[in-house]
Amino acid sequence: MNDYFLIFNPETGDVTLSDHAKNFTCFSLLKDADTTKSKNLYHNQLKALFYLYSINSPLMARYTPEQRREFIFSQIITLKRDRIESPQFETCERVMLRHGMSREEAQFEQLQTDFDRLLDHLNSIPWEREVVEISDQGKKKATRSYKVSNMDERIKAIKNSKDILQLQKELEGIVATKRRSIEQSANRIRKFEDPESLPINGRASI
Repeated sequence: MNDYFLIFNPETGDVTLSDHAKNFTCFSLLKDADTTKSKNLYHNQLKALFYLYSINSPLMARYTPEQRREFIFSQIITLKRDRIESPQFETCERVMLRHGMSREEAQFEQLQTDFDRLLDHLNSIPWEREVVEISDQGKKKATRSYKVSNMDERIKAIKNSKDILQLQKELEGIVATKRRSIEQSANRIRKFEDPESLPINGRASI
């Protein structure tokens, strides 16, 4: 079950806490940590949390976790990232991951994070690596450097990325199926509660 912590106002762009979220200490501590009268830092932290982890975030289906962070701090939040990502903010992140998503959604989120890190690692692996040899020549030491193929290490990382990508696709399918099931259940409940759907003279209205 998804718990809605944050409410986005499309007219103002502001993000506020839901009544449900007010029951969690982490959000109170986040607010108290901003000692300014305007609470500008706190409001920006709520906005960042909404775009990062809310299932209603317009970025959720389009970007991986790290891509969402990069977009948020380059296009939405004007404060520096190290100010936003305080210890109190990180606690709220963990709570939203645990309670704001289903188990499958949280696993998919973590897998995407791992994939982002693997891609960063892959991009840092050169196709060639430099080898430095030092040899003794009498009383002097001679140094010679040359490059050798680093293909094996890079190919290994590429293979690992393909394995994670395949797992990511499989888990994404599971998450999509579960979301459709939840939506269908919600639709059935709404239809049942709709007075026009209730039986009339023993027959349901159409």
